[in-house]
Amino acid sequence: MAQPLSPSVIAAFAAIVGKDNVFFDEADQLAYQDKFAIDDALHHPAGAVAPTTVEQVQAIVRVASERGLSLWPISRGRIWAMAAPRRYWRVLSSST
Repeated sequence: MAQPLSPSVIAAFAAIVGKDNVFFDEADQLAYQDKFAIDDALHHPAGAVAPTTVEQVQAIVRVASERGLSLWPISRGRIWAMAAPRRYWRVLSSST
């Protein structure tokens, strides 16, 4: 599993998108992992954030940048993004 994020980082994301749009428990990590990774142990996200507006995406990117976190955009079923980076912290999901 990915290294867990601090509660303050998760709270910062929740303040942007709402608590119902942040996913950081173990089940979420498994749900958002790269299913096509060659080595599953190296491709586990810390969780996911599901923005619905451009402004939310901008704010999420700002928070991640300020804290030195990597982002990996994915799209559930729309194939807007593909392979996961080898080490990453969270996922931006367009699943809504």
